Amino acid sequence: EDVPHPVRASRMAMTRSRRMALLTLEGVNQGLALVFELRGLGGVVAEDEQAGDEAAAPKAVAAAPTRLPREAYNDALEKMDAGDLDAASTGLEDARARAGGDGQLRSHATYNLGIVEARRADAREASAPEEALSALERAASWFREAVEVDAHDEEARQNLELVLKRALVLADAIERAAVLASAGQRQAQEIGRAHV
Repeated sequence: EDVPHPVRASRMAMTRSRRMALLTLEGVNQGLALVFELRGLGGVVAEDEQAGDEAAAPKAVAAAPTRLPREAYNDALEKMDAGDLDAASTGLEDARARAGGDGQLRSHATYNLGIVEARRADAREASAPEEALSALERAASWFREAVEVDAHDEEARQNLELVLKRALVLADAIERAAVLASAGQRQAQEIGRAHV
């Protein structure tokens, strides 16, 4: 059974524009493409610092000893786009932990942690299926939490269903491979005894 991969990565843009992008899914459904929306969440300083004066915004960011949670989030998305899933995961967890009362940031970071784990599963499915299965289980956990944070997030709900289906298919494949390997070993032992 072909199970499509998660549909989108959410992006908190530094501008208020909303953009459309095309994501070509890899893996189980080669060539399947889905359109998804990158969600802009507004200017970093204006919303994170509640700065009223746009001219003062660069000074507020420069004076800050650490990056703002939304900056950490955006940096993590760049790492994810570059394929550095470990750095992306660390950055998203950091942004999520420091989100404070920013529910939108917490929701998007949680969702994208699910995307990171789904991509990690994609990368390991052929070479290390058990690790891929663990990554799918972690992705399901993040998507489940994203649905709890925002009950109206249909994409998180859809991706939760997708990774659960993929995990079930992969678990079945791992089990079949183990059964076949065991049967092959028994057959090899029997042939070895017959030649002795």
